[in-house]
Amino acid sequence: MPQMITAMVALAGKATPSFGGIVATLRRLFPETMRNVSPAPQDAGQEATMLVPVGTHVLTFMHMPFAIPPETLKGALDSEIVWDGARQAFAAHKSHFVVACLGEKGSDHDAVHRQMRLVSMGAAAIIETLQALGVYFGHGEYVVEPGPFAREMHGLEQGGLPVDQWVAIRLYPGPRYNPGRPEVQVTTQGLSAFVGIELEIDPSTKPVPELAAAALDTARFIIAKGLVFNQDDSIGSGPSPTWRIHTLNEGARTALPVYRLEPLAAQA
Repeated sequence: MPQMITAMVALAGKATPSFGGIVATLRRLFPETMRNVSPAPQDAGQEATMLVPVGTHVLTFMHMPFAIPPETLKGALDSEIVWDGARQAFAAHKSHFVVACLGEKGSDHDAVHRQMRLVSMGAAAIIETLQALGVYFGHGEYVVEPGPFAREMHGLEQGGLPVDQWVAIRLYPGPRYNPGRPEVQVTTQGLSAFVGIELEIDPSTKPVPELAAAALDTARFIIAKGLVFNQDDSIGSGPSPTWRIHTLNEGARTALPVYRLEPLAAQA
């Protein structure tokens, strides 16, 4: 079932920041979406919270004057394979923002996509206004480096689909030992927030970047188009299909349903 999207942005400082700068950055970075936004009036005692109406949604910012609990981050940091400095960055943070989106209740992938776009815009505005050290996404239990994340969000209003920032790649050893050519299984983590399923690729000796690219390309297509594949469909980015899709009720690494990608014989 699609999940609520939340981002936690880790900060170097502890003091409650001024929200005015975040709103100004939102307007500057995303003028089409945020041109006329203004924070809703704050109630007494709610100085650490800001609500920003955006159309039919409300983008929420809540500053927490303490670090993200280590137990929340542990699984994400233990599994992180892209950002080498993730553990050190989060170890240094003193407080964090929780960014979420309220309003639309739809469970279809378009509704979740809209929520993800707004939460990502909010997180990017914090990164470009304050000294941010990292971002943790609860829907997939993964972390991203703040600088590359914010830069990729700049293209959201031009139709960008930064799936490599919205979906994490996980690696697991394959069941067979191949001297000199280790067998690896690649899976996604976070795609289920959009469509209720994850992807996994049959264990393979193909290069990891090639496997990861296949998973992310497929995830990008699914986020854009929805669950349009059927059992035994063949897909690929070139003139000839390179993968066959199997629809399974449960994955090898998750209890969720999965699309399992099997390399076609000519490409195995």
